[in-house]
Amino acid sequence: MAAWAHVVDIDGAREHYHKRSTELYYVLEGEGTVTLYGVENPVRKGSIVHIPPGVVHSAKGRVRVLVVGIPDIADDDLFFPESKDSNTAKA
Repeated sequence: MAAWAHVVDIDGAREHYHKRSTELYYVLEGEGTVTLYGVENPVRKGSIVHIPPGVVHSAKGRVRVLVVGIPDIADDDLFFPESKDSNTAKA
């Protein structure tokens, strides 16, 4: 699949990254922060966040977002900073 999109309710998200996929978050409801490159960025309804491959990101607060993954974010493309060489599927 070339891309996917779905609505996600985020109530905080642990630092993670994707080696292959770009993510776009469009905030539908709520407010909080999305951390990119170690910098907290405030988000609220109408905000859009571009997350390139390899960028460690996390979220605080409660937001409903439309997430677009390009290409489709596979289970083997989810990594956590403390284990950069292994993905969650094998952990």
